[in-house]
Amino acid sequence: MAAALYLDSRYEEALPLLREAGIVYRQAIFIKSRPNSNPSVELDLAWSMQLYSSCLGLTLSFSDAQDNCAQAIDVVRELQSNTTVDTRACLAKLLEGRGRLVQVDSEMEGLRAHSECVEIYRQLAASDPERFEVSLVSSLRNLSCDMASCGDHSQAREMALEAIVISRQLSAGSEVNVAQSLTNLARCLIHSECSFDSIEPLQQAINIYRTLSVSDNPAYQIELESCLSALLFVLDRHARYDEAISLAKESVDMYRQAVRERTSPHDDQFLADWICKHAQYLSVAGRNEEAIEHGAEAIAMYRILLEADRDKPRYSLVISLKNQAQYLSECGRYADAAENAKEAISYLRLLLLGWDRISMDIFDRKLAECLNNYAWYLTHVPGRADYEEAIEAGKEAVSTQRALVEPWEDDEAASLSQELEVDLANYLHTLAHALNLAERYDDAVSLAKESVSICCRLKLDLCVGDKYVAPLIDSLKACRDSLIGSQ
Repeated sequence: MAAALYLDSRYEEALPLLREAGIVYRQAIFIKSRPNSNPSVELDLAWSMQLYSSCLGLTLSFSDAQDNCAQAIDVVRELQSNTTVDTRACLAKLLEGRGRLVQVDSEMEGLRAHSECVEIYRQLAASDPERFEVSLVSSLRNLSCDMASCGDHSQAREMALEAIVISRQLSAGSEVNVAQSLTNLARCLIHSECSFDSIEPLQQAINIYRTLSVSDNPAYQIELESCLSALLFVLDRHARYDEAISLAKESVDMYRQAVRERTSPHDDQFLADWICKHAQYLSVAGRNEEAIEHGAEAIAMYRILLEADRDKPRYSLVISLKNQAQYLSECGRYADAAENAKEAISYLRLLLLGWDRISMDIFDRKLAECLNNYAWYLTHVPGRADYEEAIEAGKEAVSTQRALVEPWEDDEAASLSQELEVDLANYLHTLAHALNLAERYDDAVSLAKESVSICCRLKLDLCVGDKYVAPLIDSLKACRDSLIGSQ
């Protein structure tokens, strides 16, 4: 019963049944003396604990899931018949789950668990390939991901390629396995020095998923969308914007057709997302008038989705509004840009209510960015003489960003700290600019100087200045204007 609920993704209902099964199996083992203990009962206990830990993980109870999985592994290792096929298969499955659960806290511990899992499945597949090669492929994919996360891209690539070779040899469900293995290879390459090499496997996986997505299984549509997004990311990274625009347009057309045919409940969201992405790359190519048109369509779709689900698409609407404000500002329509930025801020404030600290940090950073943009647009609206609203938005942007920078000042995550600081320098410059326009030069000069100081320090620390030249020049101009005005 519990296994059926698990397979039906009814994890909350399965948990109490699995917990009860574990108690019953433990009692059965306890009744027997250890020398005469029935191995099959202990193995049933281990399988029950494996399902239980999986359910705990899927319901986000990670700590309990890790503890339960570790106990189950100990049970299997202690079995007197631990060389039998069923026992080894159970241990491999538990190690696979263990690797996934612990990699959140320790990538190396996850790698060790998945390495042992791969070795067990290699041995099992050698004697019974029909039964265990699918599991071997899955374990190889897990291990390659761990190796890539730990920086061993060469070994990760080797494992991912092995998974592809075996996948192509499988008979049952081979197309799905090949697509998953190709996607896995691409993900191992994307964040390496060979990220360009991820394009070909992604294109192959996309072709397979396009064929599979005509079925009634919505999972294939989700995998297709994931691969398309990954390919778009790589094309963007290598400045292949024309190809990115073509891919985005093709994806928009595909999802328009899917919406008309109602092939999946996710189609409306996917269509809105891809219209938003299409607009972004049109803007990158300098085609901002077209970007505005597509951005408006995405916003309209997100509003409709928001009426149906008051939570799910809200952050997507925020991003779409923020982007639309940027496109409008590029066309000199600062008043319209300010209105879009202001609405994005209102939705972000709602998102900040009731979220966990990690999510709040993400939203706080986006809030600071939107507040800064709003202040900047207001200072550029033609004929506007009152800058108090821009100053207040600028002040909140600076104070929000300072709170984000402080925890990272002494942290080892130098790249994140530098990103946060250069954003702070930009926000200080915007606020100084607004104060200059309001003729509050004395207030502006200290902020402009601080902005200059941050940019100079980052430029010197990194020994490369290109990234920080523009904000440095802007800050120097604001500082100059403040000093001239104060005289």
